[in-house]
Amino acid sequence: MIDMISHQFTPALMAYMDKVASLATKKQAISSELSLKTEITLMKKLSGWYKQIDELSEKLVCDTAKAETIEDSLEAAKFYQSTILKDMEDLRKVADAAEEVIPKEMMPI
Repeated sequence: MIDMISHQFTPALMAYMDKVASLATKKQAISSELSLKTEITLMKKLSGWYKQIDELSEKLVCDTAKAETIEDSLEAAKFYQSTILKDMEDLRKVADAAEEVIPKEMMPI
C-alpha cells in the first residue's frame, strides 16, 4: 500500500492539483474579474487530502517498521491487526475521497 500511494496515487493527486492551479492561473491571466471560487475550493480540498495522505503514509511507514521489530509472532500478528490494518483503513478512506474528485484518466489504476 505504501508503494502504491507513494508511486502511483500521490503523483496523480499532485498532477491534478497542478492542472487545477494551471487553469486558475490561465483564467487570472485572461481577466482578474473571472471567478476562481471553484478552483480555490477544489485546491483546498485536494491540498487537505494531500496533507492527510502524507501524514497517514508516514504513520503507516513508522508503524510497519515497528511491527517488523516485534519478535514474538503472536504479538506481531496482534499489532498488525490492531495498528497496521487501522492505518491502512484510515489512509484508504482519504485516498477514496480524493479519488472521487480526480478525473479517471489521470488515475494510474
